[in-house]
Amino acid sequence: MAAVAWLVFATRNSESRARLFSKTLIFYSLFSALQFNLIYDRVDILMVLSLIGIFLFWESLAGLNLVIGFLVKLVPMGFWPFKFKELWSQNRKRALLSLWIPLAGFVLLYASDFIFPGELAALSKHTTRGIQLESLWATPFLILHILGFDTSGSIQLTFGAQEIQSDLISETVLTISKYFGFVMLALVYVFAGSDMKTLASRNRVFLIFILTFLCFQRVLSTQFLLWTAPFLALSLALEFNWFIFILALVIFALTAAIFDPGYGPLVRYDEFWVSALAIRNSLLVILLGLYLGWRRLIPRIIS
Repeated sequence: MAAVAWLVFATRNSESRARLFSKTLIFYSLFSALQFNLIYDRVDILMVLSLIGIFLFWESLAGLNLVIGFLVKLVPMGFWPFKFKELWSQNRKRALLSLWIPLAGFVLLYASDFIFPGELAALSKHTTRGIQLESLWATPFLILHILGFDTSGSIQLTFGAQEIQSDLISETVLTISKYFGFVMLALVYVFAGSDMKTLASRNRVFLIFILTFLCFQRVLSTQFLLWTAPFLALSLALEFNWFIFILALVIFALTAAIFDPGYGPLVRYDEFWVSALAIRNSLLVILLGLYLGWRRLIPRIIS
């Protein structure tokens, strides 16, 4: 249903509607199939719908969709600075009026604590989380282990996820991992998002934001990759690139394989699965780089 809604609305203003529709459908279906049904058994399917809603109604109902998405997960509100930046360049009064968006989101979030007591306390505990096993931050730690460094007994279950708990990771590194992702997102706000009017430019900004979040936050759950699927599908439908297509296929395939059957062996530092995760995370960074402009370095023959 999410795929159908995405395709119908995303292609409504396209001159080549039927062709773009069919291409996006193929790519989206392929990426979704590679993730299997294990990843769909998560609240993140609602997150995808939220992101799609924000994208599709960027010009008219972006504020409402940002607030609704914020109640699903905190990440959607991260798109508000892009809206503020866009409005500021057009009408500064309207930009200041858009401050109601984050304000309404936080008011509703605090109000929800009365309906679901303990929700805010649970959210605050997430600030104390360690480095998740699947994240880019954990990759050096895992590689150190398979190279012979003693880091045994350093993975534990927290908030339903496996996290690194090791003396090798100092408080300084933990603190940096906690805030570094936000620093990178701040750079994205400054240097990206100037043009959100066209389908292609807005899609690129959404991809850059999501991939930056995935690459540099200390928490990276398997199902987070689901967020990228519709935007990658539309990107390839608008401008096909063999390198990005193959890269995306490998990323989704490795993610599915690592989640099951590889997760158990990964927790036990299996060399094969640690290597697979390291490759997956490296490819995510490369994919982000391509949308930031590295794709100019790709030989024309594979574009």
